[in-house]
Amino acid sequence: MSMKTIRSDAIVKLDPKPRGRKKNLEDLPPFDTAAWCRLCERTYHHTLLIDQISEQIKQDPDVINWIRATQDVKAQTSITTDTDQDTDTEQGHSWLPKELVQKLCDRLKETPQFKGISGRIFTSATERVEEIYKSWIATHQKLIRQIRGKERWLTIVKSDAGLAENSNFSQLEIESRAEQVLSEIEAENESEDESDDARNRRVFNTLFDKFDTTEDVLSRRAIIHLLKNGGKVHWEPRKPRRRKGNQDKSSQPMTLEERLAAKQIEIDRLEKQLLSQLPRARNLFPDWAFEEALDDLLTLPDPDLARHNQYYFLAFSLLIHQSDPAQNIRFKQHLLKSMSFLWEKPNSLLYYRILIFSFLLYTTSKQKHLQFGHYLLRAIKVEAERVESQFYDWQASITPKLSEFLREPKSLPYPISFGYEGVRAWQTNREGKIFFKLNGWGDLIFEVRCHRRQLPLIKTFLRDWQTKDQCEEEDQYSGSFMLLRSIELIWKPRDDNGQGDTQLCSQCEVFQQYPGKGFWNECKLSIHWTYDSDALTRQGLEKIRQRKLEPQLKKLDKKQEDLEEKQKLLQCLEAIPQILHHS
Repeated sequence: MSMKTIRSDAIVKLDPKPRGRKKNLEDLPPFDTAAWCRLCERTYHHTLLIDQISEQIKQDPDVINWIRATQDVKAQTSITTDTDQDTDTEQGHSWLPKELVQKLCDRLKETPQFKGISGRIFTSATERVEEIYKSWIATHQKLIRQIRGKERWLTIVKSDAGLAENSNFSQLEIESRAEQVLSEIEAENESEDESDDARNRRVFNTLFDKFDTTEDVLSRRAIIHLLKNGGKVHWEPRKPRRRKGNQDKSSQPMTLEERLAAKQIEIDRLEKQLLSQLPRARNLFPDWAFEEALDDLLTLPDPDLARHNQYYFLAFSLLIHQSDPAQNIRFKQHLLKSMSFLWEKPNSLLYYRILIFSFLLYTTSKQKHLQFGHYLLRAIKVEAERVESQFYDWQASITPKLSEFLREPKSLPYPISFGYEGVRAWQTNREGKIFFKLNGWGDLIFEVRCHRRQLPLIKTFLRDWQTKDQCEEEDQYSGSFMLLRSIELIWKPRDDNGQGDTQLCSQCEVFQQYPGKGFWNECKLSIHWTYDSDALTRQGLEKIRQRKLEPQLKKLDKKQEDLEEKQKLLQCLEAIPQILHHS
């Protein structure tokens, strides 16, 4: 299919007449506050549903196994061996278990907060979650391949102990066979100007393939020998990395057991990194979520009041240097509020108040005096050393969370999708404005606001629906030939020169409890129309016809094959009495 997308704005209004009576579109107000409020509430429930389904997926203990399942055990795998070479692999197709998202959605459907919600909300949420995780797995293939490759290397190398118990090959025999295997791999190489990295990837891929396909114990042990030695027959012992400040120069090369343990640690670290990058929930109420996340981040280990002040001071010193001053204003405001609350308590230390205040003046001033800044940093270091062990343990615990915390979550709701069959009741008013309704949302009417370049396509959507709606028989006009395929309702920030903040109606309890601003009063409604450009020409319509006939023809061919097999079987059965008679 040749899918393309056009964009337009839209205005939502309440249906002014009861069902069954003719709508007077000229009487609709230019902006309907009640309709906007109703649409925003449905959008809120749609996003909340997606976030809760996603959160349940992330909390499932089997989520890492589902990720592993994306890489077939016998597929070419990207590995990182002790020589740190990577290989490529095919992307896995399956990801989440079949019908998992639907089951989670059905379970949430029975909860009080989602009672009475339109069925289209649940359908769209299910499709959106599957799309989110499908996109996530595609963008994280490199890390997944790296984990899978390390796991595969570890599993194969560990199997050498079992093979050694059931065989008595000498080291010389293993190395001799390893040389033969390596020669066979090099003989298969047709590229003359191959880089070292490409050569290593090809060698490791081939070694894995050979290990999976051979049953010969000597060959398997030779392959393991090559994998352990970085694709070489003779291994140069690798010494462990020494940390800075380590004066021990008598470090011995790592044993195989140490290398295996180090590889397992690498796998565990990468898996934690991967799980920490799972899709994040959208934040429709940013101020509330920000303060809750900050309170969780700054959980202090010692309730002692004086040390409590020290921790907060040092935490602020640490975080303000790692945050972007332009994008984390709320972050600093919350810290200031928290510290001012502590200062009002009895037994607060005057020294810390002065030091914190000086630090605030220094960090917020336009002119930086290096001597003063140097003094402040020295004072910070002195206070850190007083509680060195506890403070640095606490600092180490929050540092990995900082990058995730300081990354602002998206505050716009998820798009709501409708298939072409869900867009109905197209009509125009006397001024030529185009309106439509959505399945399950019969109380709302959407007015299209588009550019004149997009107007011909929008009018074609209108004519297609009217043609299909006027057909006496349901199958007389196939939906496959309709130009429109789907739409998405999307919320986008309004331009500065647009209308003022949208005033919600008095019934909109969800948003009136929130003191800040959000998508409901800072965004406009846009529609993304996805259409099949093949439906615009006769040749394209013929392509659509062939695509539609292809699965039917395959079914007919399959039925024909089954019929022929049954006829052959019947002929064999009919021939049995004659064979018995002659015998």
